[in-house]
Amino acid sequence: MGRFAIEILDMKPKTRSLADKDLNRFERRILKNIQKHGWHANGIPGEGSTPPWTYSVGLFEKYGQPELIVFGLEIETMHGMIARYADLLQARKEFGDGVRIDGIIPGQLCVLREVHAPWREPLLRSASWYYHYQEYPVLQCFWPDRHGYFPWDPLCSKRSRKVQPLLYESSVEKTGLPKSLLVDEPWRFTDSPDTACFTSNYVLKGSPITFVSHDFEGDWQFHGDQSPDRVKPKVVSLSCIVELDASIEELHDLPCGWAAERKSPKHKWKRLKHHPFPSFDEDGYYLDDAVELAKHRDDLSPPSKRKRENCKVGDRVKLLFRFAGEGAARKDNETERMWVKITEVDDDNAIYTGVIDNEPVHSAVANGDELHFHPLHIAEIIKNRGRWPWS
Repeated sequence: MGRFAIEILDMKPKTRSLADKDLNRFERRILKNIQKHGWHANGIPGEGSTPPWTYSVGLFEKYGQPELIVFGLEIETMHGMIARYADLLQARKEFGDGVRIDGIIPGQLCVLREVHAPWREPLLRSASWYYHYQEYPVLQCFWPDRHGYFPWDPLCSKRSRKVQPLLYESSVEKTGLPKSLLVDEPWRFTDSPDTACFTSNYVLKGSPITFVSHDFEGDWQFHGDQSPDRVKPKVVSLSCIVELDASIEELHDLPCGWAAERKSPKHKWKRLKHHPFPSFDEDGYYLDDAVELAKHRDDLSPPSKRKRENCKVGDRVKLLFRFAGEGAARKDNETERMWVKITEVDDDNAIYTGVIDNEPVHSAVANGDELHFHPLHIAEIIKNRGRWPWS
């Protein structure tokens, strides 16, 4: 057992939890995987001079042993290496700096080296987030070339050296990674750099991004001129997309339910509504996201996701109508809470159709007006039982 492992066994890290507020979908997926399996693996596709890498999140908390990071192989292969490392930890194996280890790659001996502290946050963003940006240990797993040489060996193949940076080194130059990857640049998006996004092989191979969608539930999609319906989706991190095309940063504040398009990278982005729900410009009002608003209001307590997504025709739901621009500062008397009776359910696209069943104060709408809305808009539900509860 190495010196490094001995020093960390008694450390008890502070970690994130599913009970935390303001978690995005990607963060929840990490926490659910850790809750179910004891750990999570994050794979980052390589682009240009940057090799792909995969790292673990949660092994330090579970076993008191270092997280693991691997570079330069297929993401599925590196995920399997981390899974076998986790199995060894479960068998009460202990590892530290300089340890030679078999069993991570069948038939090959690998070497573990301690990752220099400054490289943790830019390369293991989700792990740093999970541990509240406190100290946590990481080992890099080095695999040999076909002759058994490692990247620090003079006879090691050029390819093996190129795709396995030396994260035990203290200077950027000696690591072999692009400086841009290790410099802590300001991150403009609200979503984490490791947020999973949908794109295609065409984009990953260099096709320019001409269409961006920020779906109503928060998912990002990045596509070229090819129709999204005709390409096989690929999942990459948001930081990977930004690295491919820095102009994507201009869309950091693109609201959920909106899209942006352009003819080519030489043209400016044009933003457009990408959902069927009311907007202030078109309808004189829009619907507040009741679930998001409830995070900041004590007088709102929307039903569970299951209940909101399983309403039926005839049910009445309370929606929050705001008669002001989506980005305008909030003022008194702009919002009305009104009942809407559901008349149609589109389960495939999570869209309800309904009619207003109130006498509005604002003149932009009227009793009986039809509108479309999403489960996230629902602040309250009264199930259809043939009569109002107060009648």
